[in-house]
Amino acid sequence: ATASSDSTPVAQRRQLEEWHAATALPYKDLNTLTQRFKTFSRGGALSRDQFRKVIVAVMPSISNDFADRLFRAFDVNVDHKLSFNEIINGLQRLLKGNSEQKLKLLFDIYDGDGDGSISPYELLVMASLQTDADGNEDMYEKILMVKHVMDVMDLNRDGQINWMEFKAAFKNQHMLLECFQNMSDCDEIVLFPQIPRQRRFDWNKLNTLLRYGRTKHSWGDEMDRQQMRIRLQD
Repeated sequence: ATASSDSTPVAQRRQLEEWHAATALPYKDLNTLTQRFKTFSRGGALSRDQFRKVIVAVMPSISNDFADRLFRAFDVNVDHKLSFNEIINGLQRLLKGNSEQKLKLLFDIYDGDGDGSISPYELLVMASLQTDADGNEDMYEKILMVKHVMDVMDLNRDGQINWMEFKAAFKNQHMLLECFQNMSDCDEIVLFPQIPRQRRFDWNKLNTLLRYGRTKHSWGDEMDRQQMRIRLQD
């Protein structure tokens, strides 16, 4: 499809062409996105709840939780609202960014509270969105996965994963990248097309592979599993 239309002003067509080049989104989706933005925005920007109603136009399977994570990742000036340019820039990083831009976006998505680091609890919340290869909810295996990921990635042993640790870990850990990309409940988000997209994950296999990268770091040995289950249900 093209942006050409006798009823579309020249300036608007050019703008659509620029957005299409930046994001690779179809013109139809871009038109829908702009219409929804005009409908729901207040003062030229969207709140978090308004963003949920707009982003579903291009990501129909996105959940409210994941839309909120994208909202925080797209909100680069941290003013708790999104302009249309911020949405386009965010979609550009998501859909057409280079490897480091996409990796940083993935980090921001996992950093649920936006404090610049990923906690074990934030990892577990994301893992809770996935069923295992047999369609079961095996929380114990997911807790083990979080423990192993922390052992591999938390290089300074402060109980958090910062951006530099996150970036460094993926240089030699293809399985980690597969794990992080697949712990998404939105089918339209495929940051790294070369990584297989799975809706069900083999947690046993993942934990077996991650054990090879373990150290003697003892994070998680005394985790109260029942308490974690309760927190996840809140």
